[in-house]
Amino acid sequence: MINLFIKRYVSKITKDDIISYGKQNNIILTNNDVDTIYSYIKNNYHIIINDKEKTLHDIDTLLCKDYKDKVKELYLLYRNKYKNYL
Repeated sequence: MINLFIKRYVSKITKDDIISYGKQNNIILTNNDVDTIYSYIKNNYHIIINDKEKTLHDIDTLLCKDYKDKVKELYLLYRNKYKNYL
């Protein structure tokens, strides 16, 4: 059931959502980074939910070194916060 909710939520995410979330967390993303994150979430949300190590590796591989540590920190924060639902 929770997977259905997550799938629906992910289907509604926009690039503007990613830009706004970044700004709320003091992360200014380039257009290329927004495209990369958007595409990764849309195509790999099941990995984000189920495979922490792969997601952390992908963050290291795909994102700019200037803010990948902050993105990893946020990922781990929310993964831990919602772990009982995943």
